[in-house]
Amino acid sequence: MKTIKRLICLFLAFAALMALGIVANAAVSAVVSNQALEIDGIFVRPASYNINGENYFRIRDLAYLLSDSSARFSVDYDEAARSVRIATGDPYAPIGSELQSLGKEAQQAVSSPQAIYIDGQKAEALTVYLIRDCNFFRLRDLTDVLGFTVDYDEAGRRIILTTSAAEAGDSKKENIGSITDYGDVVFNNYMMLIDGMPQMQENGIDYVNYWLSAGFAITKMYKFNDYATAAAIVDCMMDTFSRNGYFPRPAYSTLAYGWVSSMDAPPIAIASQMLYEHTGEEKYKDFALQLLDYIPKDVSEHGFTASVNGKRWLFEYADSQTNDVNGKFVLNGSMVGTLSASILADYFNSEKLRVLVEESTENYKEMMDQYLFRNHEWCYYMLNKKAVNQPHYVIFEIRLCDALFEMTGDAFYQEQAAIRREMLLRYYKGYLYTDDTGSHSFSFLRGGAPHYYYNDLYETKVDMFDDAGQLIKTETVGGRKLTDAVIQASIPEGVSKVTWTAKSGPLFSVLIGELQLENGYDVVSSEYAANVDLAASADGAFNNEGDLVLINNTGKANLTGKLPAPVPSNPETIFVIEFDNLSDLNCTMDMTLYDSAGSALNRTLIQLQSGKCFAAFGLPGFLQKETDLIDISSFRLRVFTTAIPKDTESKLRIGNVYVFHNTWEYMQYCKQTDCTALWREN
Repeated sequence: MKTIKRLICLFLAFAALMALGIVANAAVSAVVSNQALEIDGIFVRPASYNINGENYFRIRDLAYLLSDSSARFSVDYDEAARSVRIATGDPYAPIGSELQSLGKEAQQAVSSPQAIYIDGQKAEALTVYLIRDCNFFRLRDLTDVLGFTVDYDEAGRRIILTTSAAEAGDSKKENIGSITDYGDVVFNNYMMLIDGMPQMQENGIDYVNYWLSAGFAITKMYKFNDYATAAAIVDCMMDTFSRNGYFPRPAYSTLAYGWVSSMDAPPIAIASQMLYEHTGEEKYKDFALQLLDYIPKDVSEHGFTASVNGKRWLFEYADSQTNDVNGKFVLNGSMVGTLSASILADYFNSEKLRVLVEESTENYKEMMDQYLFRNHEWCYYMLNKKAVNQPHYVIFEIRLCDALFEMTGDAFYQEQAAIRREMLLRYYKGYLYTDDTGSHSFSFLRGGAPHYYYNDLYETKVDMFDDAGQLIKTETVGGRKLTDAVIQASIPEGVSKVTWTAKSGPLFSVLIGELQLENGYDVVSSEYAANVDLAASADGAFNNEGDLVLINNTGKANLTGKLPAPVPSNPETIFVIEFDNLSDLNCTMDMTLYDSAGSALNRTLIQLQSGKCFAAFGLPGFLQKETDLIDISSFRLRVFTTAIPKDTESKLRIGNVYVFHNTWEYMQYCKQTDCTALWREN
């Protein structure tokens, strides 16, 4: 009898402990599984545990992955009530811990003591485990309450989750056959060649430039069917991402090691998907899908997006401190990220990336006027601090705008491409003329706005066609020397049209302009010289031979010049100053132009070159002020003499100073000058 009473007391005590939640929460082993999961046709691999042969997923990971679907739900934790509250249909607000790795070690799991409420009702029938302070749910328990179905693909070893909207055929856009089917208009933006393999950082395991590396891998596949080289490059970047969770760049300018770029992860995802399509290796598709989740991340999460005007901007140069005040706002790098995101959004039917592209486009629309000179004469490379764009970047922006119009259908991009084509054509004109022998010829200047002192166009091709559109003749000129600055080609009989195309990189080109011969030949003048009175001040003075003698005293020497008469402030006007660097100076310089009312425009110039050369520059190279110059009456060339040793004199001989009204006059000068080099030939 006593035994029976003792058993009854033990049972009652055990029941009391059960009611208090003190007993019956025995730990079980949870093994990391990383089970592959397909959600409405999109493959992901969120962290998961296998407990007693079944898969359990972190509830916040599921909320994040389903946030763009008909099965979306919010998750909140009530600290006071120690309860988890799920609201179906509500948008999920990420907290930053989603999709984090679980590591490799097995963990102890206990039945969660926290109450679970779904739409205000306590859910009693759910199997939930608490592992390292996170709740993990059995997926099949959630099917009815959250509105999706679950199946298992034995052959593919993946769980297939389908939302109700996907079952109805509403949520998933039919994919095109291959990611490369978007074609040349899109993929030519990624074409680049390098010697050997991409350069490594000092650690020997990460690339210096992931954009160049991804572009090289895409080029190898898209142009040359070289998948082995591409696989080696992508495998390396996959390892980088596995170790870091992002693609850290080496220190550059004011950015410390670890900064990231909008030009990296999105093209890498494209390269990885291309590899998957060719090799069938799941790791490449899984990597691409991992990057789809990374791409929208904020700079606070080692991402490259930050809020600008209430919308996200994709930054080419980003660290954790980048924001709408200190961001550099480089346009072409941002557009590379936006174009790549638009490809991935369309191909994978990713709503997250589609929204990112829309926000980025809206920001471009709001800010584009800040990139353009007044009257669209030229444009800026970046906004903070403003830097004048170079022609090869203008060409890149044209191609990016063409591709973004192709992907989005937004006429804004078509308009921006047209504006930049007009810019190039204004300064990179072709001329038809009749020479002294009566032969017809074509001339084109390769060194153009805004930096006439070097050939920015890597290669230029001139094509000549007959009335039927048949190609009659082609001439191609590359190189950076003075002898490569001007294309001069004879025109054969039967030619009715001449076109000229500029390359910006080995596989990247854009048509600049064309001329119809039926319109007649240009009548051009070669009157181009202007006499200029020169004077020196500060750390410089002219000696008896006319050389400018420079010393390092105040740190700069000013050379001023007054034109005989003011010349019109025309964007096509070109100024030339001839130098003979007698002392092999290596000084930085800047130039200021003044009008007759005293208003000024200023720009920096690259360092002096040795020997006899000339500097040529035009108005597009100057930072614009609030008001335009009414004319140009004088200039100041300032030489920073800090590179000259103390108590040492250096000599700089100044030759002629010229003002040319257009590129034709400047081309005649290039062909006749006794200078041996452009100011910059590398």
